[in-house]
Amino acid sequence: MNMTWGYVWGIWWWRNTGENMNPAQQRTGLCDIPTPTLSAELFRSSDMTALRDRGLASGIPQSVPTDVVVIGTRPNVHNSRFLAHQWNGFVPIGSICATRDNNYVCSPEFCLLQVGRYLKRLTSTSLEPWQYVVILTELVCEFCGTYSKQNTTRGFKNRRNPLTTLGQIMMFCGRMAFEPGANTLRKAASWIVEGLNSPMETILYLLFCLPKSYGGLEFPRPFSNYPIPVPAELRTKARKGYIVPDLFWPEANLIVEFNGKDTHEGQEVEDQERQEVAQEMGYAEVTFRKADLYDSKRFMSKAQSVAKYLGQALPPSSERFDELQNTLRTMLLRHERWI
Repeated sequence: MNMTWGYVWGIWWWRNTGENMNPAQQRTGLCDIPTPTLSAELFRSSDMTALRDRGLASGIPQSVPTDVVVIGTRPNVHNSRFLAHQWNGFVPIGSICATRDNNYVCSPEFCLLQVGRYLKRLTSTSLEPWQYVVILTELVCEFCGTYSKQNTTRGFKNRRNPLTTLGQIMMFCGRMAFEPGANTLRKAASWIVEGLNSPMETILYLLFCLPKSYGGLEFPRPFSNYPIPVPAELRTKARKGYIVPDLFWPEANLIVEFNGKDTHEGQEVEDQERQEVAQEMGYAEVTFRKADLYDSKRFMSKAQSVAKYLGQALPPSSERFDELQNTLRTMLLRHERWI
C-alpha cells in the first residue's frame, strides 16, 4: 500500500533531499494521490512500519513523528509517533511527488497549504492571528529562496534553485480556493519576495516590508539577489560582470546588504571593492550586521537611512507600534524553529 508523507516529513524532505532535484525534475513523476485505508489497526500494520522504515532510510530523524496525509472521511490520529492528517477536499493532480526511492511526498505548495491549515498546532503558546501569518510567510520566503534551514551551527545551507515560485503557490491556492489553509497561505505569500539567499536576509526583508499592523516598516518591495550588470570600465575592479545585492530598490538606486559572520567572514576586501563599484555606478548602499537586528535603536537608526533614500517616513513611534515591532523582531530572531 502506498502511503503519502504529509507536511512534517515533506518539509524535512524538501529541505534536505528534494532540493537536490531541479525544478523540472520536481514536476516529473507526479501521480494521482494514493488513497490508503486508515484504521486503528493501520498503526500496527506492516505497511506503517515499512513507511517509517523508508523514511528513516531517507534520512528523516527518528525523533520526527511519522506523518501521512489521508484522503477521505477518516478521523485524524495524533500521538507521539504518528500523525495522520485527514484531507476530505479537492486534491489537484501534481500535489503529490514520487521520490526517487518510490515514496510519495506532498509537493512544496501542498506542504505550505497544510502548514496554513494546521498552524496553531505548531506553537506551544497561543499567538495573535497576524503572528501565524508571519510564521508561514517566513517559510514561504525560504521555499521561494535559495536556502534551506538546517539544525547546524550555521543554521542553513544554500541551494541552486528555489523549491517553488510565487506564481506556482498562487496558482495552487486558486485551485484549492475553498480548502482549509488556502486563504492563510495566499495572505502569507502576498508579502514575500523571491530569491532571498539566507534566513537573515529574510528577517531583514520582513522587518522592512511587512505591514505596520504586523510591526513592519511597510517599505516598498525590493528585488532580492538581482544581478546588476557592471559597465565594462569597472569590471576589472569588480572582478566580475555584475554585482548581486541582497536587497535592491532600482527606483531609488539603493542597495542594502546584510553582512553576517557566517556568510561574509574574510570578504572584507571584496565587500569594500563591491561598495566602491556600486557607488561609481551611482548606487547608494546601506549595510546591516547581525547586531543591528538585535538592537532596536541601531536597527531604527539604519532603517532611517533606508527610508530617506526611499523617500518614505518611518512609522511614528507609539506604544502600540513599538510593542508590535518588538514582538515581530523577537519572533523572527528566536533561536528555536516553529517549523
